[in-house]
Amino acid sequence: IGRGLSAIRVKNNVSRDFIYFWLKQNQHIIAAKETGSTFKAITQKILNEIVVPFPSYPDQLHIANLLSKAETLIAQRKESIRLLDEFLKSTFLEMFGDPVRNEKGWETRTIEQLVKKEKYALKRGPFGGALKKEIFVPSGYLVYEQFHALNNDFSFARYFIDEAKFQELKGFEVKPGDIIVSCSGVYLGKLAIVPKGAKQGIINQALLKISLDNRIIENVFFVYVFSNENFKRKFYGNVIGTGIPNFPSMDDFKKFNFIYPPIELQTQFAQIVEKTKVLKSQYQQSLQELENLYGSLSQKAFRGELMK
Repeated sequence: IGRGLSAIRVKNNVSRDFIYFWLKQNQHIIAAKETGSTFKAITQKILNEIVVPFPSYPDQLHIANLLSKAETLIAQRKESIRLLDEFLKSTFLEMFGDPVRNEKGWETRTIEQLVKKEKYALKRGPFGGALKKEIFVPSGYLVYEQFHALNNDFSFARYFIDEAKFQELKGFEVKPGDIIVSCSGVYLGKLAIVPKGAKQGIINQALLKISLDNRIIENVFFVYVFSNENFKRKFYGNVIGTGIPNFPSMDDFKKFNFIYPPIELQTQFAQIVEKTKVLKSQYQQSLQELENLYGSLSQKAFRGELMK
């Protein structure tokens, strides 16, 4: 083992898996014992002083077996969720092909030909100086941030502006059905569709707002095109890997061509995505329940409530 690691080898009358699960359950307690100012560390002395409960060997095996089964179920549920995501990616490629190579020969259009024919349908966020912290108020119109695009979570609300500021920045308004795109940082290009019932507000300087004409292009289809790995490599080019990657200029974005299959096919794909998301939501709920069960079992096990 290398620096920064410590190995534990158990005796013959001790279940390795029991020790593993006990340490996992109590890692927060162990972490609290770290020392050092610049580089925190758990010393060998601290490890040597850890006191572990020591039930009978059969009880150790019983506890380890229960927790191992619960951990396996959690891993299987996570894998099911991952496979659903892979299913949608492969379905997209099967229906539309690679959006850059366009081997299926779809028509292409620029983003300006795909957005609504209205002012501000394609809008980068305001300059940072327009949204200084001193102008924020306790409630009012929401300022949408990168968090919303990165996490697809529109319940998050941190910064608000008043009516006067909202009217001043009305061109940056976000409406349900718009797509917001993260424009800088490690998660450059992350997208989210603004849902129905989202708070009225504006985008901040780190976002791009796109209002597509849904008579000719589906939001869900567009998100999958934009999220395709080959598309991202082609579109972002040399900005990936720089100090702080930023979205290409709007002039470059407006020149980029997007594949444009028949709207009926896009709608069919969007329906598949919706059905899959319902199933994924059920799996995620099941995963949460399994993780709660695992936590409960762990606590009971090491309180001695799961002994044979």
